[in-house]
Amino acid sequence: MQSFRTWLRELWLENCNEHDIYNEPRYTMGEYFARYKWWLKREYKHQKNVEKKTRSDYERGINWEGGI
Repeated sequence: MQSFRTWLRELWLENCNEHDIYNEPRYTMGEYFARYKWWLKREYKHQKNVEKKTRSDYERGINWEGGI
């Protein structure tokens, strides 16, 4: 999993692109973080756990369809 800062930058750039599509003003990265701080922290933690679970399942030879 990439660092929080790298992950945040990628999400912020996606948000900038979405704002451009709808001709809305962009947030600075500081504004974006201040506005969505709690969601960003929770989502990053969730993504780390999902990646960790997926990786451990893969290492044990379990696939998501229920087979081995």
